[in-house]
Amino acid sequence: VIGGDDNNNNVLASVEVYNGSSWSTITDMPTARVNPTATFDENGYIYVIGGQDTKNGNPIGALEAWDGSSWYTLRDIPTPRYRLASSIDVTSSAGNILAIGGLDNGSGAIATAEEYTLTPLNKPSDLVAEVTG
Repeated sequence: VIGGDDNNNNVLASVEVYNGSSWSTITDMPTARVNPTATFDENGYIYVIGGQDTKNGNPIGALEAWDGSSWYTLRDIPTPRYRLASSIDVTSSAGNILAIGGLDNGSGAIATAEEYTLTPLNKPSDLVAEVTG
C-alpha cells in the first residue's frame, strides 16, 4: 500500500507491505502523494510514479525507487499525471518504465505514454536524493 490519504485528507508518504500473513511498514517515500501508480522490475525495485500533492490537488511528476532498504529520488517524468498506469518495458535492455495515460491538472485524460530510460539500479546515474530507513 503506497501513499494515499487519511480520514482528514492528509496526503501520506507511508508504505505498508504484506508478507502473506501480516502487515508491516517500511521507510516513508520522499514524496507524499495520492493516486500514484507503482511497478517493479526483475531486480525487485519498486518504482512509484506521479500522483497528486493533495487529494484534489495538482498532479506531480515525482519518480522514486525503492531497492529494499532505501528510497531513491529520480528525475521527474516529463508530464505530471495521476491515476495513470505503469509498466516495465521488458523489451528494452535496461527495463525502461512506461507512464501510461492518466489525468492532468484539468482532470482531462492524457492520451500519451512516456518512457523513462533507466540504468541498472545499482545506484541510478540520475539519482537526485537518497532516503534510508
